[in-house]
Amino acid sequence: DRLDRLLEDSGMQSSMVVPICVQDRSIGLLGLGAFSKPLEYPLVTGDRLQIIADVIGSILVRIQQPFLIMNKRRR
Repeated sequence: DRLDRLLEDSGMQSSMVVPICVQDRSIGLLGLGAFSKPLEYPLVTGDRLQIIADVIGSILVRIQQPFLIMNKRRR
């Protein structure tokens, strides 16, 4: 997997990555990692990271809405 190789090449020992979604479409990733030593992340960490990613996705939708409305009016 490309992401695994990228993280490994960077020297990252452990990582957790979740998708950032906008309108049920993945537009990016949010992750955290450890470089000093391998860590095992508790499941609750993944849940919290996903909540943060969901908030980011919601913010992006709200930021886009005014631009979508302006573009519709121009047509």
